[in-house]
Amino acid sequence: MKCINCSIITATAFTLAAFMSFGAENAENENELAADEHEPPWAFEAGFDNDFATAYVWRNAVVSDHPVWQPCAWANATHNDTGLSAGFYVWQNWDLSNHRQEEYPRAMNETDYNIHLGYTAWESDDENWALTFEAGHEWYTYRARKEYRDDNPSSREIYVKAELENPFVGVYGQYSHAYHPVDANHFELGLKKEVVVGETFGLENSWLNRFTFAGDWNVNFGSGKYLSEYLYYVGRDYDAAEDDFGDYLKDGVGGMTLKFNLSYEVCEHFAVGAFIAYTAVLNDTVRDGQSAVGYGTAARNLVWGGLQAGLSF
Repeated sequence: MKCINCSIITATAFTLAAFMSFGAENAENENELAADEHEPPWAFEAGFDNDFATAYVWRNAVVSDHPVWQPCAWANATHNDTGLSAGFYVWQNWDLSNHRQEEYPRAMNETDYNIHLGYTAWESDDENWALTFEAGHEWYTYRARKEYRDDNPSSREIYVKAELENPFVGVYGQYSHAYHPVDANHFELGLKKEVVVGETFGLENSWLNRFTFAGDWNVNFGSGKYLSEYLYYVGRDYDAAEDDFGDYLKDGVGGMTLKFNLSYEVCEHFAVGAFIAYTAVLNDTVRDGQSAVGYGTAARNLVWGGLQAGLSF
């Protein structure tokens, strides 16, 4: 009789435990559904980034090979249901050495304004794959001494960008059309990869997960007017330059940059990092023709790097 009672008690205990487990699981699922139902339609984020670099490199052209400070304030809003997003940033370049103010004041110091719209066209269920698009407008303004200001117009362009995120190597491409002060076209193709160090070695809840390693390689192409203007090759009347093939830069590849970055998440809203990069000019005409204009910084191969710090919320 004692054994029978024990069996009855044991069975009852298992039944109660299973019922309680089932109830807890249902309650957890209901809480998750309720959380999803109450998820706000928009997600907002903003931040302030700082780069301290040994050079100013833009689209594989070395604008300055002296130390610079490049701060950037940004904000972005994403609609969770549709995948639409909108954002802006204000970026600046400050020449810490101030060495170019006399010889070449055009690009120093510089403030750029960007507005853009984004759209996630497709995303896999596990969120490892995604196809995103972005379209925006860039307005580049250059601070120069007063006597140079009339010869120092701002630059403006529109662009479209596509990116395929995946677990292997991300692929991206961008087309930009400059409409002021020149009518020119630019293309950029690149590969990128980002890994969390701890996860790479299968470590969970490790301090190594605060480290993120990223790599990026890109190559750019441009129309003759674009490469001539932004690589400082011709810089004068393009109709006349087109008749002089020795002075006119043809359509083609500009250069490439390979960059590696290691960042550390100090806390949820603050991160620091360091990077190193190699930029090379792949256009022989650009490289050979720089000496003709008396300013050859843009067309050169360069190893450069720097430190980063970013605040986000």
